[in-house]
Amino acid sequence: MKRLSRKGLFPLVLGLLLCWAGAAAGEGQEPEKVRLNADRVEFDEASGSASASGNVKLTHKDFRLFSPYLEYDTEGQKVRATADPGGEVTLLAGGKRLAGKRLDYDLVTRQGTLQGPSGQVDKLYLRGKTIEFAPAERARLEGWGAKRTSQGAEEDMAARWSQVSVTTCDRAHPHYRLQAREVVVIPGDRVVVKSPKVYLGEHLLFTYPFDYVIRDKKSGQKDGTTFFPLVQYDGDKGLGLGLRGPLSWETGELDLGLLGWTNQDPEGWAYLTQQVASGINLFGRVDRLYDKDAKELLWRPQWGLETTASDWYTRLRWSERELVTQERRTGVTQRFSVWRSPELEIRSPWKRDPASGAYWRARASYGDYQDATGGSGSPWVTRRGASLELYGEAPRWGILSPFAHVLHWYYDYPDTDTFQRVTDAELGFRWKLGDVKLQTTYVRRWVDGASPMGWDAWESREDLYQEVSFLVAKASPDDLWSLTVRGGYDLLSSELGEMVYKLSYDRHCLVWELVARDDMRGNDDWFGLRLIVKAYPHAVAAFGTSELFEPGARPEDLPDGAKEGK
Repeated sequence: MKRLSRKGLFPLVLGLLLCWAGAAAGEGQEPEKVRLNADRVEFDEASGSASASGNVKLTHKDFRLFSPYLEYDTEGQKVRATADPGGEVTLLAGGKRLAGKRLDYDLVTRQGTLQGPSGQVDKLYLRGKTIEFAPAERARLEGWGAKRTSQGAEEDMAARWSQVSVTTCDRAHPHYRLQAREVVVIPGDRVVVKSPKVYLGEHLLFTYPFDYVIRDKKSGQKDGTTFFPLVQYDGDKGLGLGLRGPLSWETGELDLGLLGWTNQDPEGWAYLTQQVASGINLFGRVDRLYDKDAKELLWRPQWGLETTASDWYTRLRWSERELVTQERRTGVTQRFSVWRSPELEIRSPWKRDPASGAYWRARASYGDYQDATGGSGSPWVTRRGASLELYGEAPRWGILSPFAHVLHWYYDYPDTDTFQRVTDAELGFRWKLGDVKLQTTYVRRWVDGASPMGWDAWESREDLYQEVSFLVAKASPDDLWSLTVRGGYDLLSSELGEMVYKLSYDRHCLVWELVARDDMRGNDDWFGLRLIVKAYPHAVAAFGTSELFEPGARPEDLPDGAKEGK
């Protein structure tokens, strides 16, 4: 056995390269460099094994390992790294950092197991008993739930955690955490927490019966689901309580929801998506929703195909009795029963204009529709549409931060030789007066032409929204109470259309929010309690028609730089 100091590293690296080259040549592959550096190294030429101690560093391709002690089998290309008491083994791979007590890793298959791991995935902090990780394609073959990788994605690493605690709080004692027997990390797609127990501090609230899914930004989908129950009140349906959540597998997902009411039969939905090829999904959905205008509770199915390629989105769908809710102007909401047979929609990705810094995208649609509002089916109508959408934020002007959001649609109805041009604009600014945050938004719609259908026969509108947010109480920087009040004023009829109130309790990484809408023109009043994980603000439970129009809100799918006003 030979002992080497740092000065003797060249023969060791050369020996490791020769061993690895021999193994790779036997498999018809190009040799890959393995470098081992440490304060002290012992290499047994007869067995081809090496042991290292003191500031150990091993590198292979994009894999880097740091450990107090390491054993390396150069024949089998297997590594075991062990931490000192109170210390840790650290590895960097696939853009991820993990730390633990002991690592067993195969340099050939790129599979490994880490004991006592902790790490971060996207905005999640994880700590568990063990973690297994492997290339995404190998993980798929072994049934971890990973999807087929696209060309060039073989370097993506999937991970499966066991006995794991998950949170987005960066505190030693997080304000909330999810405790699960298993968590699967699918690179570029999602993180799946299997049936977690939900804790606030150290207090167990409940066990979530579904999978908690967090979407990766690369998936092109929204943030995912919320583990918090649905709690709502509606002026017609009474008090509602329910639950929603998905069941996930390798190539698909089934999202389920049920909401019971005191004055109305239960509502619910089931939404199935199934991947048939990379970037191509089949979907089917059935909703059981109550139409407050028609006073009827109906099953409303829809199905179709959607594709995503280079951030271009295409959807082909059919629907029956689809409940379409539209806010005509502030305080005026109408609901329609619509059939699509089918509708084709194409949407481009957001593009940035270098001159102005604004973002734009285009959309097109084509379909056959029937407006069945009121129970009487109108004739089928063919509609062709094209749109251009713009969003931009101007540089700060004094205390004001201006913004603009414009959406223009042109619709053509060849059956009736008519057309309709609709332009929606939201112009305003965000500003602060001390600790008071304000937002003023002018909302305007211009309509030219007419539609032969009721559900897309838009009306002109001109509304002014004023929002004021202020601090109510501050026990600590992580313990804040605030109140937001927003009014919507109809400039065409010179009357107040709605008032919205939000009472928020901010606990650093969580926000409890009680939202109430007061319809000043009718009985479309409601309130709801929701829990927002600040790392994933769009993963909020919303059901049926109780979705709040947010004038001046940034589009959810804008690039990150645009959301920061860059």
